[in-house]
Amino acid sequence: MKYILIFVLFLSILIGLFLLSNLNFLFFHTLIEFSIIVTLIFVFVIALASKNYLSSYLVVLLGISKIFVGLVEFLHTLAYKGMNIFPSYDANLPSCLWILARYIDALTLILLFIFYKRDINSTVFVSLYTVFTGIMLYLVFAGYFPVCYIEGVGLTVFKKISEYFVSSIFLISAYFVYKGSFFAKNIRIFFFFHLFFLALSELFFTFYVSVYGISNVFGHFFAFLSVSVLFYILIKEGIMKPYNLILNELITTKNKVEQLNKTSQAIYSIIKHDLTNRITSMIGFLELYKLERDDKYCDNLEENLNIASIELENLTALINQDFVASSYSINLKKEIHKLKKQFKTEFII
Repeated sequence: MKYILIFVLFLSILIGLFLLSNLNFLFFHTLIEFSIIVTLIFVFVIALASKNYLSSYLVVLLGISKIFVGLVEFLHTLAYKGMNIFPSYDANLPSCLWILARYIDALTLILLFIFYKRDINSTVFVSLYTVFTGIMLYLVFAGYFPVCYIEGVGLTVFKKISEYFVSSIFLISAYFVYKGSFFAKNIRIFFFFHLFFLALSELFFTFYVSVYGISNVFGHFFAFLSVSVLFYILIKEGIMKPYNLILNELITTKNKVEQLNKTSQAIYSIIKHDLTNRITSMIGFLELYKLERDDKYCDNLEENLNIASIELENLTALINQDFVASSYSINLKKEIHKLKKQFKTEFII
């Protein structure tokens, strides 16, 4: 039921965006691109903040890479035809920036599959991506990057080959993710759809002539779906999982405390019973001593005193046990010590 509601919600959003694209494509493009960029920022933040809880460190590195994808996507949005933020550039610039973002995605997947059994330092990872992204952006804005779009002609051969190349990487990665053990079973299917939607998105970007064309609309739809699935994975693994883990730990601790309380009560009852018997025995010996002392009959006095002394020693040993080492037991030790001292002093014959 939950997934049906999510599907209906997404379908409603996509229908609304499609209608918007027919009314004002530039507004549609800006809205959906900024939605993708904001989602990518959240993916990056959640991945970085939840790296100790995620089931696979590959998820962390994938999340970190998305901040660089988001940066290039942001520049792509600003450079789009009609925005007039980079007036000296034509429609080739946003196409170059778009394919650069996809190359970063593809490069990330290749690196993750190569090094998935090795520990990759996140600082080194970020540093390398910063240098790589900076160099590639310089090449794009300086005009050294291969041309991707020609006004009135459409996509270049380089752009089409690049789209097919990265789509192939996404589809192959989706296959290995689904069949392999790179990710936990509970999120494997979601990663499959993340990569599958990303591949479909790129395929729609291989045959448009106008940057305002219908294939561009569907390409952005699937790009939005792909990022949304990744966002769900990070929410599930980075927020919900740690919350459930903490909740389970609290429940476990509560059960342990309750069990400890029950055990303590049982031990207390045993100690109370044992102390009561020993004290009663001592009182009996003392009363017997008084009677024998009054009657001037002391044949068994020494034996009774020895027994009482042993009882005192046993009582002291019992009080010294670790499980009654509290302020109450410390005071009780002092009282027993005083009683023992008085007892031995008073009953010397």
